Amino acid sequence: MRPTRHEVLTLPNMISVIRLVVLVPIVIWLMREPDDRILATIALAVFGATDWIDGFIARRWNMASRVGAVIDPVADRLGIAFICAAMTVFGILPVWMLLVIVLTDFGLGLVGATRMHATQDSHVTWLGKIRTALIMTGLPLLLLGSAPKLADTPIETIALVLLSTGVVLHLAAGIHYALMLIRLGRQRPAA
Repeated sequence: MRPTRHEVLTLPNMISVIRLVVLVPIVIWLMREPDDRILATIALAVFGATDWIDGFIARRWNMASRVGAVIDPVADRLGIAFICAAMTVFGILPVWMLLVIVLTDFGLGLVGATRMHATQDSHVTWLGKIRTALIMTGLPLLLLGSAPKLADTPIETIALVLLSTGVVLHLAAGIHYALMLIRLGRQRPAA
């Protein structure tokens, strides 16, 4: 069944697309220069906030759609991957964190692609919500801590603790979601 135009052109879907195609490049552009990292942090916080905002609008005004159920997580995962890759290139984020995030998302994407019918029944777990909160708090703090004016503050240490925990939970959540998709796929009769 093809999505209707009404289902595609919703405010939450537009926010998801803007998050990926506008905010991500702005964050990466600003983080290039150490003196602009406070502005980059603000842009990254807006990136994170838009994820909550589009979900709130979709639920509150009954604008949830099948298209949004795909666009929102794709925008989140790709946006975070690009931002983490840039932070690694600029020497802000440790390589191991980037690898765990990207490889977990890639593996989950492969499982999801083979179980497309099961993804409609999957839902976000508390583990996934905690992981996202830690990563979306830790990334801006780490970026902020890399600003020259804040170099001698404990911000970077706090950020690394939050991010390390979030990245480990990201791997755990990825494994959990993959197993959930596989289980849901087995429960459904073949069409």
